[in-house]
Amino acid sequence: MKDRIDLLLRIIAFGLISVAVLVLLLKWVGIIHSPNFEDVIIAWLSGLTAQMFSVERRLSKLIERNEIIWSDFKKRKKLF
Repeated sequence: MKDRIDLLLRIIAFGLISVAVLVLLLKWVGIIHSPNFEDVIIAWLSGLTAQMFSVERRLSKLIERNEIIWSDFKKRKKLF
């Protein structure tokens, strides 16, 4: 379940970022004129926020594993 949430966050993040970049490119070329620059930046920042949540979830897993390894190391050190 947690892996699915992480995957969903990644899909949302890269989707929002790619749409924002695409809209900015289309505005720069002059094909579209409708979305405001601020709206595009908000979509881009929302994608970055979703990506940061995904990274935070992965880092929390690594921190838990590191704590387990560190406690095991302390126990072995006390034995010798």
